[in-house]
Amino acid sequence: MKDDLLQRTLKMARQVTKEETMQGNLIMFQGLGLDEEDIERMAKVVGLELDDLLLLHPSRLVISQPPPAKPGRPGRKEETRDIAVFANDRRRDDDKRMTWDEIYHEWIRTFPNDSRVRNKEFVRDAHRRYFGDKAKARQKRVKKP
Repeated sequence: MKDDLLQRTLKMARQVTKEETMQGNLIMFQGLGLDEEDIERMAKVVGLELDDLLLLHPSRLVISQPPPAKPGRPGRKEETRDIAVFANDRRRDDDKRMTWDEIYHEWIRTFPNDSRVRNKEFVRDAHRRYFGDKAKARQKRVKKP
């Protein structure tokens, strides 16, 4: 049964001719807004005859975006956004710019039940992740004399 279907399909199938391929590619180029002069110029630039260019297989490059993240826990940056905003408000004020230690102690006073913040470095890391302060990362790369 399977062989009969395959044989019938092969009998009905026909091969696409060179002329049909060239005509199809010419229509594709014209659909892209190129006229015959543009196509000839393009063939000359890549070092092909016009007929050879029109015989090339018109493959398409598909760039797909990565799949969306799986549902579940948000990333760490989103989990610590409130801490980063809290620290940024206190670091941005030039009149009374607070140190990381002062910001940490104020966070503990304001939110005593928040177990996420364990030390002042955690506050600083949250601020660095969200607002892009890479000063700590740069200090590690600089060798002390």
